[in-house]
Amino acid sequence: MPGAPPARPSLRRGLAVVAFAITTLGALGGPFAVAAGAHADVVDTSPSAGAVLARSPGSVRIWFTERVDVRLGGMTLYDGQGGRVATGRLRQPSPERLVLPVRDALPDGTYIVTWNAVTEDTHSIRGTWTFRVGDAAPADATTVDLAQRLLAERRPDRSIAVVWGITRWVGFAALAVAVGGVWFAAVVWPTARDRRRVRRLVVGALVALLAATVGGLAVFGAYSRGGGPTDLVAPHLWRVTLGTRFGVVWVVRALVLVVALVCVPVLFRSGPGSGRSLPRWWAPVAVGLGGALVAAPALSGHAASGDGSGAAIALDVVHVAAMAVWLGGLAVVWNVVLTDDDPGAPGAVTRFSRTAWWCVAALVATGVLQAWRLVGSLDALRSTDFGRILVVKVVVVALVLAVAVGVRDRLRRGDDTRSLRRSIGLEVVLAAVVLAATALLVEAAPPARVVTDRSGSADTVLTDRRVRVDVSVVPGRVGSDDVHVYTSRRGAVLAVPAVELTLDPPTGAGGPTAVPLRTLGPGHAFSPGVAIPTAGRWGVTVTVVTGPTDRPERVVLHGSVRIAPAS
Repeated sequence: MPGAPPARPSLRRGLAVVAFAITTLGALGGPFAVAAGAHADVVDTSPSAGAVLARSPGSVRIWFTERVDVRLGGMTLYDGQGGRVATGRLRQPSPERLVLPVRDALPDGTYIVTWNAVTEDTHSIRGTWTFRVGDAAPADATTVDLAQRLLAERRPDRSIAVVWGITRWVGFAALAVAVGGVWFAAVVWPTARDRRRVRRLVVGALVALLAATVGGLAVFGAYSRGGGPTDLVAPHLWRVTLGTRFGVVWVVRALVLVVALVCVPVLFRSGPGSGRSLPRWWAPVAVGLGGALVAAPALSGHAASGDGSGAAIALDVVHVAAMAVWLGGLAVVWNVVLTDDDPGAPGAVTRFSRTAWWCVAALVATGVLQAWRLVGSLDALRSTDFGRILVVKVVVVALVLAVAVGVRDRLRRGDDTRSLRRSIGLEVVLAAVVLAATALLVEAAPPARVVTDRSGSADTVLTDRRVRVDVSVVPGRVGSDDVHVYTSRRGAVLAVPAVELTLDPPTGAGGPTAVPLRTLGPGHAFSPGVAIPTAGRWGVTVTVVTGPTDRPERVVLHGSVRIAPAS
C-alpha cells in the first residue's frame, strides 16, 4: 500500500527487501541448500516396488519419514485383476510404520497395494506400488493403469475437493480482513471505529472465518478418507476428525472466533465519537485472540512437522500476521478510507504505508526462509508442483508491490480518489490471487525431504512429475558404502535408459564425486564400495534420462543424505 513517506527512505527500504530476498533465494542453490524435510513420504516398502518374490509374503509393510494417522485412511491389497485379497487388520507398530497381514498364501501373480493416510502436518497423502510373486509377467502399462484406477478410488469426490479448496481460500481471506481490520481500527486510524462500514467488514470477516472453520471440520474427514458428500455428516468421521491435530486446532480456532465476536464490538463502541474509552482488558485479550488466529495455519500446516518445527512455526506465525495486517488493512483503505471525507484520512494512509513496509519486509524474510526449508533447491522451483505454485505466488506478490509503488506516485501527484481506488482495487484483486496460491500451497507436498533410515542406511526421496528416485546409501556411515538408486513412476518400476549420480561433500570437505552405477534390474542401479570419507550432510544430484531413445529427456533432481561417523 502506498503512502506519503519521503521517497528516498522508501526506496532504500524497498531495495533492502529485494536484496535480502535475492540473497536468501540464492542460498537455495548454494552451499546452504539443505532439504529440511517437512512432509511425510515413503521411506521403504516391503515388498519393495517391483520386487519379485519366490514365495508369498506374510505381510505388506510401509515405512514413512514421519508419523502418520491412518484412522481416516488404510491399506488395501489387490490381485492383478483388481480383486481384493483377504488380509488381516491393519496394524501400526510405530507412528511411522504400517503392517497389513496377509491371511493366506498368495499364488503366483502380480499384486497391487494402495494406501492413504494423514500426515503429521494434517495433509492427506496416498500412493500405490506393485510386486510379483513367483513366475509372473512384469508389470506392464495395463497393470499401471489398473493401479492408478484403484488409487483413484481413494481420492475424494470432486465436489468435496472443490469445497475443501473454497474453505481454505475463504479462511485465509477472512483471517486477513478480520485481523488487519482490527489492527487498522485499533492502531492506525481510531476514527475507523466510528465507521459502520468498517465494523461490518470486520464482523463479516469473523463470521466468514467461523463458517470456513466449521465447514473445514465437516469436509476434512471426507476429503482425507476419499469420500463423497454423504460422508460430510458421517458421525464416525466427525469423531475421528476431532481427534486429529487438524481437528483440535480448528476447534480451538472456532472457540477463539466465538470469543472474538463478543470482544470486537467493544472496539467499535469505543470510537472517538462515542466518548468512551477502551477497557483495559481489551488490548491484551485482542492480542491473545489475534495471536491464536494467526497461529492456527502454522499449527496445522507444513511448519508443524519435520526438522526445526519450532522455529518454522514461529516463522509461519510472523508470516501470516504480516500478511493479515497488510492485506486486511489494504481492504479497509480501499473500502472505507478513500471514500471518507474525514481530514485525517490522508494521515491514516501515511501511517498504514509505514506499517505496510514492515509487513512486506517480514513477509519476504519469512517467506524466503520457509522456501529454503520446504523447497531445498532452485531446481525444485520448476520441477515440482509446490515449487511452481510458489513461483506463481512470488510473481503475483511482486505485481502487488509494483501496483503499490504506482499508487504511491499517484498520491504524490495528487491524483483524484476515484483513480486511486481503481488502482488499489487492482491490488485487492491480486491479493486474492495470492491467497488462492497460498491455499494451493498448503495442500501441495513440499519437495524437500531428507531421511535417515533407522535400519542402517541414509536415504533421500527425489520426486518429479516424470519420475521418482529413491537413493539409499548403506550403511550410511563414513567408510565403504553401497549406493542403490531406484526409479519409479506412479507406484510402478520405471526402467530408464540411463541414470547418473553425484555426491557433494559437506562444505569445505572437497569436490563432488561421480558415483559409477551399473544396472542390476529394471529401475535399479547399484554401486558397491563407494568411499565416503567425511561425516555430515552430503548433497545428492541425480540425472535420469527418460523418454524414447529418439527423444530422450534429462531430469535433474537434487537432495541430500546425512552420513553418520564411523562406528
